[in-house]
Amino acid sequence: MMKYIPSYKPLLAVLLLSISLWGCSAPPEQPSDVCIEALTQSQQRQSARNQQLVTAMVEILQNKAAEDLSPESSEDANTLASAMREVFLRHREVLYDQDNTPTPITAGSGFGTLDDKGNAKNLFGIYQSNTPSAACSYPFSPPTALPISPGDTESPTVPFVASPLMKGACALLASCKSMDSSLFLNTANITLNGTEHKLFFNNTLHSVENKVFKTFSEWHPGGTASNDTNWVQRGWEDYQNGDTEGHYVVYEQSDMGQFVLLYYRPFEDSHGQFAGVAYAFVNLYEEYLANDDFFQSVDNGLCPAPRRSCSTGE
Repeated sequence: MMKYIPSYKPLLAVLLLSISLWGCSAPPEQPSDVCIEALTQSQQRQSARNQQLVTAMVEILQNKAAEDLSPESSEDANTLASAMREVFLRHREVLYDQDNTPTPITAGSGFGTLDDKGNAKNLFGIYQSNTPSAACSYPFSPPTALPISPGDTESPTVPFVASPLMKGACALLASCKSMDSSLFLNTANITLNGTEHKLFFNNTLHSVENKVFKTFSEWHPGGTASNDTNWVQRGWEDYQNGDTEGHYVVYEQSDMGQFVLLYYRPFEDSHGQFAGVAYAFVNLYEEYLANDDFFQSVDNGLCPAPRRSCSTGE
């Protein structure tokens, strides 16, 4: 009988991930209530996209039947993702540098479905992968610079790629595969992926063979036990109270060591029944780079300066 020899590669990968996360992000400072108010007000500017993006997503989602919002096949998932992708590209803010190089902001948008008791059931979203914070913190970030628009090789190229340390972590994880797209689809559908996996796919191609990362079973973004940050539960409670206007919430994205500004709004399906909670979020450090009002609030001492010490690229 052969003696079982355990593999230390996963442990080494976790160590590399821990080192990267520990070295990349300084401990964040919680924004005060006054700062959060300033942040939400600054989102009214024309170039802000959180609230507008959620509104555009809801326009698509509320025309779907409830069963269409919990796809159980690759084809159904891709059909739903395609329409959401177009909206995301149309609304998500992108900062351009002096050389006219696009710098997409770490952000995402999508929706969560719940059961009739308000418990989490499904998560479906479109996210940006090659951004300063994402490339710094996750092993699935692109290994090479990619076009801002998936499938359009003529579109401007985004320079942010995974750091050598994160690439090393990815190489040690058998389930890790780097993104081949600036935008990627995340589904946490129970039928497709089980209850404790958060799966990412290249170019919305839905295949469990392309699993690249496993998280805790809590929902992210904002998936905590605290009602202060659990936008899914809060959206359900809002709907129960007749409030469908939507609200902002700021929470710590602990796996990045950063704060995120998220807007959520409950919505109904095509039959007029509660269908779920739509959302859009943005990383506060990168919002700070693009939002003049937020920058001014920091400069005036109203908000703490979002800190980030990680560098990206080769």
